[in-house]
Amino acid sequence: MQNQELSQKNFNQAVPIEPSPESDINYQAFQQMKADENWFNKHLGYYVAFVDGKLVGEDKDRTRLLVQIRSDFPKKPKLFTQVELDDRIMDIPTLVTISDI
Repeated sequence: MQNQELSQKNFNQAVPIEPSPESDINYQAFQQMKADENWFNKHLGYYVAFVDGKLVGEDKDRTRLLVQIRSDFPKKPKLFTQVELDDRIMDIPTLVTISDI
C-alpha cells in the first residue's frame, strides 16, 4: 500500500498540468494576429513562434526557428506553428439564380 501511494505521489508530481489552448496567451496572440488578413497573407507559409503573448520569430526554415527560440527562451512556454490555409474560412461566392430565391 505504501509503495502504491509513493508511486501515485511521484506520478502526480512528474506530470505537469497543461493549460488549454484557449487559456494560453501565446495561442490567443496567434489567433488574434491570424485574424488580421494583412498579417496572415504576409506570414502564410512561414513558421512563427510566440512567447509571453508576443511574436518572437518567423522563418520559412522550421529548424532554424526552432533552434533560435529554444536558445533564446529555454524555459518559457512557447507556441510554434506554421501559418497555413487549412483552418481559415473562405467565403466563395456561389451562383444564385432567380428560381433559387
